[in-house]
Amino acid sequence: MGGNIVTASPIGDSAPVLLALDASIVLVSIKQDNLVERTVSINDFFLSYRKTALQSAKILRTIIVPRFPSEPALRAK
Repeated sequence: MGGNIVTASPIGDSAPVLLALDASIVLVSIKQDNLVERTVSINDFFLSYRKTALQSAKILRTIIVPRFPSEPALRAK
C-alpha cells in the first residue's frame, strides 16, 4: 500500500479510500542521528498527478486511518 501512496500511482486502489476516510500519513527522516517525524493529511500529501509532498531522504512510516463512532445500525451481527 505504501508504494502506491508514495509514487502517487494513478492505478492504486487505496488512495481514493484513504482520501475519503480523511487519513493521515507519518513521514520520517534522519537528522543529526535523530528520527524526525512529520504527520501530513493525505489531502495535503498528493500535490498533482504522480507528485507528492514526500521530500528526498524521507520515507513513509505509518498510515493513520481515523476511527469513526459506531452507529447502532452499522453493527455486524
